[in-house]
Order: sequence, then C-alpha cells, then structure tokens
Amino acid sequence: MSHRTGNMTDSDETILCSVVDEFAEAVEVALEREGINIFESPLWRPWNLLAMTDRNKAIVVFERNSGGFTEFHLMQDTVDLWSMSEFTKVMKLARQRDIEATVQLPWKSSGAARAAQIKKAVQSHVDEVKRSQTLGRLSGTSGLEHLQPNFERFLRDHPEPSKNFFVMMSFNPSPQLEEVYASIAAALHDRGLHCVRADQKDYADDLWANIEVYLTCCNFGIAVYEDMHSRSSNPNVALEVGYMMAKQKRVLLLKEKGLPTMPSDLAHKLYKSFDAFQIQKTVTAEVTRWVDTDLD
Repeated sequence: MSHRTGNMTDSDETILCSVVDEFAEAVEVALEREGINIFESPLWRPWNLLAMTDRNKAIVVFERNSGGFTEFHLMQDTVDLWSMSEFTKVMKLARQRDIEATVQLPWKSSGAARAAQIKKAVQSHVDEVKRSQTLGRLSGTSGLEHLQPNFERFLRDHPEPSKNFFVMMSFNPSPQLEEVYASIAAALHDRGLHCVRADQKDYADDLWANIEVYLTCCNFGIAVYEDMHSRSSNPNVALEVGYMMAKQKRVLLLKEKGLPTMPSDLAHKLYKSFDAFQIQKTVTAEVTRWVDTDLD
C-alpha cells in the first residue's frame, strides 16, 4: 500500500519512476561487481520516497520507513533551482525522520548526458554504502556522531578496526622508547596487524577529539608503563587505557621491570613485563604471546 502527495503531474511521475528504476538497476549491478550484498544499500530496505524536480535535475531522498504505508512525496519547482543538501535539510526538518540516502538524477535528458549523470550518481551511492559498511564495523560510537567525518578519514588510512592497535605511551623522543614502539610495530606487522600512535597524524583539530578518533577506530590497545625518563606516570596513558577498557576493548599492559608498581587504578589488572636492557627481545615476546594466545 502507498500514499502519494505533492504537485507532480502523472506524466512527470512516470518519467521520475523510470529514471529511479534505471538508477536502482545500475546500483544493483555495481554492488554485485564490488561483491557487496544489495541489502547493504538502503534502496533495498523499506523507504519513503521524497522527490523534487526543477528545470535541470531530480533530487530523490530515500527516507526510512518503519512500517505502514509507503509514502511518495513528489514535488515540482519550475522556478527555483534546488541543491541536494538544502532539499534534504528541508525534508528532514519538516518530517523529523531519518534520511537513508539522497541522490541527484537527470531530469528529462537523454543519450550520453543522461547515462553520464546516472553513472556518477551510482558511483556516489556505492561509495556511500562502502563508507557505511566501514563505519558499521566501529563499536562505541554513540554520542560521537560529530566525529563521523574524522572516523572516515582515519579508516581511509587504516580500514579494518579489528586489525588496528592503538599504542599508548610517552611521546618522549628517546632511543629506548622508539625501540619499544618499533618492536611493537614489527611484532604486529608480522601478523598482518597495524599499530598507531596519536602523534603520527592529526585526524581532528581538537587534541582530545583526535585521541577519541584513534581510540574508537582501533579495536585493541597496548599501553606502555615505564620510568626510564621520568619518575612520574603519564596521566594521558591512564586516561586512554581507562577509555578503552570502559568500551570493553582488550588492552595489553606492558610494564618495564624497573617500574616499582603499576598505577593504583590498575593494580588489580594483569600485566606483562619487559626489560629496558633487552627491549626488542622482551617486548616482541610479550606482544607476540598476547596476540597469538590471549587474542586467538
């Protein structure tokens, strides 16, 4: 069952349905070519269709339908030219429902121009499905919707969260600490895994937001506790470890043997020791054992 509203004529509705069908068929082919299940696209989930045509184009919005009638809200404006973003914003404000997808399609054009416009729309939609798939692999993103563009930038560099390990340690540029990090990186690399530190690249302008991007886009953490250059513990490491543990993420705690005790808030946690005089050997052994045994 469906319900139709709007000022679009019957003949123009037929034209619109034709171009939407052509777009959907091309999307299906493109998704199958990419090895993506078509149901990853909102086009194959329940929707309401909102459309605006002007002199140059058709803007089509697929709105989430939670059940009941399928709504078709079809409008024409022969005077003003609408942008895709402003039409989407107006519809979302007016209807207070979630938008699943928006697409710009050719309107009353034909031949090569029409084909090129549909091809562009298809590629844009497939790219959006891929982004959605990637973001869907992240956990603990509630309340962090404002960081979605930052997550996308991070995941373009490190696309698989389950292979990303966030290393929490002092940024003191000492040969010993650099060897610790290099040993962690090599041990993970040998197993097809990746480690990152928050000082490697900025994915957000704000300091804490940048760290949140790393913490969210890495499923695992490795924290290094040592007093090789300072007798006080690094509060940033404690904060980051607490954040990851609160998100139920696995964290390896590496303690240098010369450090008398772990911070009090981690006194009850299991940790692994490494030797500042045999960094490569001992760090590699503990990281390898943790990945191969504890995470297996």
